[in-house]
Amino acid sequence: MKTNKTITLLLTGVLLISGFTACNKDKDDNGSPSGGGSKGELVGKKWKITGMTIAPGLDIDGDGDLETDVFQFTPACAKDDYVVFKDNGKTEAFSGTNLCDGEDGTVENGTWSFESNKTKMKIVDEDGTYLWDIISLNNNTFKVSYTETFEVEEGETQTQTVTATLTSF
Repeated sequence: MKTNKTITLLLTGVLLISGFTACNKDKDDNGSPSGGGSKGELVGKKWKITGMTIAPGLDIDGDGDLETDVFQFTPACAKDDYVVFKDNGKTEAFSGTNLCDGEDGTVENGTWSFESNKTKMKIVDEDGTYLWDIISLNNNTFKVSYTETFEVEEGETQTQTVTATLTSF
């Protein structure tokens, strides 16, 4: 069923965002992204996903209604995952205390960078390269979005825009 495949792909996006691993950091990139905020508001805090939406919506639960709130379908074990952005451009991603199947609590290390006049964040991990639009950044909230096209059935693709909200704690 294409809905199950779509859910899997979107939840993979949730996990990618919560992982925030590996990319290169420009040493002189110390200012504010255009979405507001500054590097100083990003670094040294624990950030976890507290909301995720998709557009256009999908019938994720098979009830005939299109859902846009993907976060409600995120497993509880992924909801306590968090990342710490370091001042030196490094990241540390943690699984949280509620481990999903197959997780061992290992810290994932990487790096991060602002791109395109600080309107985007580039993330490169073992799974690929990701470029997220920065919607907003302040002391407590970091909101990003990305657009992904994927195959839902042979020969049929779908494009979704995912918006994630992270909150520091």
